[in-house]
Amino acid sequence: MSADAETILGALAVDYWKLLRSFERLASEAPAEKSARLQAQARFSAGRLSAHLEAYGLQLATFEGQAIAAEMPVVAINADEFGGQPGVIVESTIEPAIVAGSRIVSVGRVVAAAGGV
Repeated sequence: MSADAETILGALAVDYWKLLRSFERLASEAPAEKSARLQAQARFSAGRLSAHLEAYGLQLATFEGQAIAAEMPVVAINADEFGGQPGVIVESTIEPAIVAGSRIVSVGRVVAAAGGV
């Protein structure tokens, strides 16, 4: 696959992932009799997204709860709040990173939080 096609597929996957997260939030607020079905649809769609990306050697990467390290393919949108403080973790993912093997296709965006040292 060309680098341009990889970049476009990666951008499409990030947009789809963000749409799925919004759908999951709405599904969790739905009445109980509908919520379980909607959440199952979201899980199925997330699995399909992963399968389609894997067919082209790509993966979505999220890092919730992990300590932020220099080698992670993410940018913390609130990094200036922590200024080199140790024990900073990924609190939530705004956009997942897209990787092809050990190569970064697109860098993710996350929210950082102070974690335990």
